[in-house]
Amino acid sequence: MEAFRSILHDGFIKPSALMVPGQERLIVWFSSNPLWERSAAKGCLVEGGKTRTRSFKEHVGLGLVRIAVALETAPHIWKEIRELSNINAWLARAVCRPAILRGARQDEWYGSFDPVPRDVWVSVERWRGGDWCPLDYSNLST
Repeated sequence: MEAFRSILHDGFIKPSALMVPGQERLIVWFSSNPLWERSAAKGCLVEGGKTRTRSFKEHVGLGLVRIAVALETAPHIWKEIRELSNINAWLARAVCRPAILRGARQDEWYGSFDPVPRDVWVSVERWRGGDWCPLDYSNLST
């Protein structure tokens, strides 16, 4: 929910710069997965300084929000993103392999090279009680 508040404060979804080399174009990522994009799972530190990927249930506990947009807002499929973003082929494989092992599917990945402003969002939903429900974010503080 904290990340969503940051997006609200900015008024748009910014392309992610996390672990992106300087020559690569930044991307705003989307997924057509109707339940949960497994490649979106964040990591956490565990005992001994090691990391592990958080479970879906752990993400729900933190507050899980999704923003839907029309296909024309995120028009690029994974193959086009690879070609247009200047991503190194080795790095593309290194990013994909763990995501696929977690159950992600490349054919569900879409992106935009431009920030995605609030006025093009089709819906905003929050996971509650085992389902995605509309989220009225008009009263959320940013």
